[in-house]
Amino acid sequence: NESLTDEEKVLQAERPTNAIASEGSVNNLGSKSVSLIFGTEMSIKFYFRYEGDISALDFTVDQGKVVSAPVQEKDGRYSVKVKGIASYEMYKDFVITISDGESSTSLTYSPYTFANRNWEDSDDKLATLCRSLVDFGEAARICWPED
Repeated sequence: NESLTDEEKVLQAERPTNAIASEGSVNNLGSKSVSLIFGTEMSIKFYFRYEGDISALDFTVDQGKVVSAPVQEKDGRYSVKVKGIASYEMYKDFVITISDGESSTSLTYSPYTFANRNWEDSDDKLATLCRSLVDFGEAARICWPED
């Protein structure tokens, strides 16, 4: 909108409140962690250690997304990815669930969780990236509102 001042054109996103959450447990599964992958698409990568037959585990995610098959990393950990997170979905919490048929564990995470955790980081570039990520996500929600 050309009638806006330069100051009005800049979104001033507020710090999101999204937080990481973990529930439940699965025997022989431990050392869970998560990261946000920036690239041609936004993805969440969930890392874990598992002592057992990995094919015995079932992986699901909510919000209409698909979780990849587990891959063994060089350090021995396994990882799965939630791919294809659209810019207008970055605010959503995604719940990744791992089940062995008897018990399950879940991890809740989102791009906004990453932004919240690093909002006031001592690395100014990372803090700026987080604010920009939320500005972009909020602008995308305005441009492409979900029904």
